[in-house]
Amino acid sequence: MDDDDFIIELQDAQEFQQQQIRGYLANALTHVPSRIARRAESAQRTIKEQFQRCRHALFRIYDPRDFTSPGSSHSESEVYLINYHETVTSDFIILHLFAASTGLGVEAQLAAEASVPRIIIHKSDFEVSRMLLGIPTRTIATISYGNVRELREALSGELPSISRELVGQLPVRRRLLDAARSAGIGRFIMRMRIKKLITREDMAQRLGASVAWVQHIERWPECAVHLNVALMTQIAAALECEVTSTNSGVLALKESATEVRLTQSERDSMDALTEFVQTRNPRNESRVFEMWHSFAEMQNQAVAGREALPADMTVDDWEDLYGSETLF
Repeated sequence: MDDDDFIIELQDAQEFQQQQIRGYLANALTHVPSRIARRAESAQRTIKEQFQRCRHALFRIYDPRDFTSPGSSHSESEVYLINYHETVTSDFIILHLFAASTGLGVEAQLAAEASVPRIIIHKSDFEVSRMLLGIPTRTIATISYGNVRELREALSGELPSISRELVGQLPVRRRLLDAARSAGIGRFIMRMRIKKLITREDMAQRLGASVAWVQHIERWPECAVHLNVALMTQIAAALECEVTSTNSGVLALKESATEVRLTQSERDSMDALTEFVQTRNPRNESRVFEMWHSFAEMQNQAVAGREALPADMTVDDWEDLYGSETLF
């Protein structure tokens, strides 16, 4: 199939041809000898230019070198979480192999666990780790090059078929990410933590994870695409809930049969409270717990006394209450 035939074929799937295909460019950044680093930078510019100028599909290439390079002001946790998020939500990952790299190995494994297909590009004189090659993920293309000219020519020849395959798998990939978002795992975790007075620190300890990671999962629902059965089982045990699945087959969480159910008014107000926490990021979590349990107590008293229930709380109501330093 020549280029013109390919463009005609893509017109049948115009919706996805016009969508941006997100790629992650993984490469060695730390402890790379300056001579090798200079050559690698030239190769990486070529990789990004070839994808971004491609006329077969609309590519956006994320290069961690441009955001979290060694010496940036980010903390170790921030570097991991930023690039973790970019990796697991990408449509494909490019593994550019020219020097040993622990970070690239981490990115390659994260991508595999999130079902992100890969493109391997390596220097012809660089021996690629069998461990990395053995990661069970789909390899769209493998390109070997000796110099930048060879790399440019190889990419130019491979991009039509690469684009064709990535555009073809884009509907499935986007449905997977949408299903992960709609599973609402982050909000579920937050709701259960508030109900059960489980702080992020306590939750992190129960999972053997960092507080920053717990917060990231709660705030970015698409990261659920990376959560496996073992981790979901740990989360369920920590919250005393159950693992289930959505109609799309994505893992999700649900309350156990013995969990005390919220009234409709309480559910609506809890949804507003989690929205407040996710979007306004209040620093005092104890204050959030106090507000919720004061509201729930007021609800219970109204039910017991057969009084009219108080109005449902909105995001702005919770924000006003948080700043007032009072309770119901």
